[in-house]
Amino acid sequence: MIIPSDEPRVDSWFSGSGPDEDVVVSSRVRLSRNIDGYPFPASLTPEESAEVRRKVERAVEASPTVFRAPRLGGGATLERRVFVERNLLSSPPAAFPDSSVYISSDEGLALVLNEQDHVRIVSFQSGNRLEAAYEAADRLDGELEDQLGYAVSLRWGYLSSEIANSGTAMRVSAMLHLPALTELGELAEVVEANFPPEVGLKRFPDADGRSRAAMFLLSNRVTLGLSERSLIDRLEDCLVMLVHYERKARERLLGERSEEVNRAVKAAFARLSGVKELSDEELFELLSLIRFGVASGLSSRISLKDVTKLFFIGQRSHVIRLISEADTSDIDEEEVNKRRAELVRETLD
Repeated sequence: MIIPSDEPRVDSWFSGSGPDEDVVVSSRVRLSRNIDGYPFPASLTPEESAEVRRKVERAVEASPTVFRAPRLGGGATLERRVFVERNLLSSPPAAFPDSSVYISSDEGLALVLNEQDHVRIVSFQSGNRLEAAYEAADRLDGELEDQLGYAVSLRWGYLSSEIANSGTAMRVSAMLHLPALTELGELAEVVEANFPPEVGLKRFPDADGRSRAAMFLLSNRVTLGLSERSLIDRLEDCLVMLVHYERKARERLLGERSEEVNRAVKAAFARLSGVKELSDEELFELLSLIRFGVASGLSSRISLKDVTKLFFIGQRSHVIRLISEADTSDIDEEEVNKRRAELVRETLD
């Protein structure tokens, strides 16, 4: 079922809690699918694009899951940029001006139309829940497959506009906060010694492509030649390993430099409590310290869930949306930084 919706929810997948949430922020599974008999989105005529949309809408209407259909408009509109910041749409949004998205009520499931592929099923879970994310995506995929008729090859599996995405056409990923391994300079060594070649770890960028402090994305490098179950198992093994090494690194850091860490966490709270203007870059750096402090039991002033939420709602487009419901480009950066600082102070208070 599809119901109209004018705007994103205040809360999203990043507002929940889950296993190993001190290290694992979220688990995500994305399935890419194309409808047989149609060119890939980049080669669709306007008429074909409309046909694809109607086919998907009919299939979604028959699904027992209730989806909202936000009105995104064309190009890089404010609402579209907000969904990019939530990792529900691809970046940059201007590259896919005709894409659209259907989102479940809790924003844990999303159907993205006409980006690189006709349909991308995106499933989010808070914390270390790769299996649950996969099960939700797979269930929706099964509901749609019979009605849509996917483009599949016996040799290459599910066909995708990106060759590297064929086969299972599944991307499994987890967002991790690894401040201790980063601070101690041990992360590269841990990855090199323990990761299989089909799994990679990279800095997690924001919607503008800049890296967030100590945030990383663990994901599979390949989709061809491995089953979906094998990919999930490999990612879960790497997650368990990273959680273990990060917690051990935190113990050492707190044991060897406890006074320094305590001062840094208190200074971060003091800065955010009194700041009048705040750039997103400074926000991410300070939140990384505070998240580490809260997860390590150094402070109970704010919940881990609310710290994580600030990483996302403190981004530029989210803040602009707080300032004005209109999609405007004449809001200067000083005003954005002031409103961001106010948002953080309100949350801490």
